[in-house]
Amino acid sequence: VAITIAEQPLTTNPTIQGGTAAPQPNQANYIQTKVVSTSASQQFTATPTGTKNIPAVAATGHIVLSTTQSSLCGATVSPGQGPIEVETSGGVIFETSSSITIGTSMNGSPPACSSPPATVQAAVAGSSGNVPANSVTDWVVDPCQGGIHSCAPGSITVTNPSATSGGVDAQQQTVASASDVQGWINHVNQICSQLTAGVENILAARAAPEKLATDPSQNGVTVSCTPSPDVTQVSPDSQASTQTVTVTMSAQAVAYDPADLEAVVYRDLLSSNNVNGPALPQGDQLVSRAPKLSNLQIIQAASDGTLALAVTGTDFYRPAATNLSSLRAKLTGHTPGDVSGIVQSQISDVQDVTVSEHPLPLFFMPFFSSRITIEERFVASAASAGS
Repeated sequence: VAITIAEQPLTTNPTIQGGTAAPQPNQANYIQTKVVSTSASQQFTATPTGTKNIPAVAATGHIVLSTTQSSLCGATVSPGQGPIEVETSGGVIFETSSSITIGTSMNGSPPACSSPPATVQAAVAGSSGNVPANSVTDWVVDPCQGGIHSCAPGSITVTNPSATSGGVDAQQQTVASASDVQGWINHVNQICSQLTAGVENILAARAAPEKLATDPSQNGVTVSCTPSPDVTQVSPDSQASTQTVTVTMSAQAVAYDPADLEAVVYRDLLSSNNVNGPALPQGDQLVSRAPKLSNLQIIQAASDGTLALAVTGTDFYRPAATNLSSLRAKLTGHTPGDVSGIVQSQISDVQDVTVSEHPLPLFFMPFFSSRITIEERFVASAASAGS
C-alpha cells in the first residue's frame, strides 16, 4: 500500500565540524572523521658520467728553529734570493718566504733558544709532503753558511714538532654532469606522475562507504612524492657516485560518513534552537530518522582529519499518534477498493493511495497483517509549498 501524504516540512542549516576524535556526549553539530592513506614507491639507479680534474695540493706544517749557542739567541733567519728551505732525510723539501727569529730565552736541557712555530709548505704538491713529526731536520742551505752570523754549520737546528698534512695528489674525480642531473630530475618526475595517477580514486575506494572531503581550495587530500636521496638537488660538477634512488609517493585524505550527517541533522530538527522556521510542534514527530540532505558545502578540509561543512536538512513531521502497525491490522481481509477509505479515516492529509498485490492480484487484502507493507511518501502541504 503506497500512501502519498501532504505534511509540513522542517528545515535546518547547520554548520558541522569534524575531527578524528570520538564525539563527546551531547556534543552538537560534530561528526567523527577518519584519515585514509596510501603509498607506493619505485627505484632507479642514478649513475654520474661527468669527470673533473682535481689538481694536486701541497702539504703544510710548522717548523721550529733552535740553537744552543747563546750568541745566536735573538738571531733572525731571513730568505735570501729564494725562500728558506728545509727538508727531510728523504729529500722532501719545505719552504717559507717569511723570516724566522730565534727567541732569546734559554730553556730545556741542554739549554737552547727556540723560535715560535713557523708555517712551511711542501715545495712539490702531492701526498709525498705528508711527513711525520720530527722528520724535517735538514737544511737545504744551512743559514750559518749564508753568513747571518759567525757560526759553524749545524749551530741552528730545525725540526717539525707535528706531522705535516693536507698534501693531495692530482686526481680525476667522478662528478654529476648537468645532463646527468637533468636526466635524474626527468626520471623522478616521470615516476611521480605514474605513482600519483588515480591516487584520489584509490583513496576514495579505501574510504568507502565514507566520502572524501575536499574544500574549494582543494584541501583535504594531500599527495607528496619525494626521492631519497634527493638527486634533483645535486649541483652540476659536484662529486657523485652511483646510487639507488627510491621515489616514494604518499597520500592521505579526510573522509566522513553521510549517515553521521543525517544523524546530526535529525537531532537539529528535533531541537527548536537549530530549526530555521517553526519548531517541531508539541506532540508531533518527524516522519524519518534519515532527513533529506541538500546544498552540501565543504567549507574547510584538511588531510589530518579536520573539516567544517554546511548542509541543509529537511524532514516532514506529523502527529505522533500515527501507528502503521494498527493500520495494517485494519486493512486485513478488506477488498483493495476499501483500502483508500480506511487509510483516509486513519491518516489526515492523504493525497493518494495505491494498492499493488504480488505475485497475483486478489479480491481481498491478506488476512495476516504481516503480509501487508505500507510505504509512505511525503509531499509539502499547500500551506508550506509557497514558503
